[in-house]
Amino acid sequence: MASFPGAIYSGTNPSANSPRSGSTSPSAFADGVNAEITAIETALGTNFSALASLALTFTNKRYTSRVLALSSNSATPTFNTNNFDYIHITGQSASITSFTSGVTGTPVDGDDLHISVTSTGTIAYTWGTLYEASSLVALPTGITGVARVDYWFAWNTETSKYRIQGYS
Repeated sequence: MASFPGAIYSGTNPSANSPRSGSTSPSAFADGVNAEITAIETALGTNFSALASLALTFTNKRYTSRVLALSSNSATPTFNTNNFDYIHITGQSASITSFTSGVTGTPVDGDDLHISVTSTGTIAYTWGTLYEASSLVALPTGITGVARVDYWFAWNTETSKYRIQGYS
């Protein structure tokens, strides 16, 4: 095991402010952690805070969507776009009166949103003010019959709305 002077990782003689020293002061704990990070950075010759600003390229890696499954049959689906990219609504028999009123989050340029709705019959939609048609794709107004429909949106920073990219 690598030994760093005063670091919790050395297994010997932790510093007085080390998280393992039994100190209960939050500021002492933070000071101890920061001191240990500095010791590790010095030993490795690396500044970890600089690593956070690096642009990384991933090759042959899979993007895993953050999925929220809803089956509450709500007229106003509720979700936070900061936490989920894919909203999967199943068993929907009630018309959706607003896809906007239950939505929270702060989208940024480049954010995508995928919404899928599986209906148990014909239902109508009202998208609300958070969504807009594109020049090529209109916002659908519902589902006819029992079906699953998937909708893809991209955040439009110029209008502060999710612009529909397509549906199937």
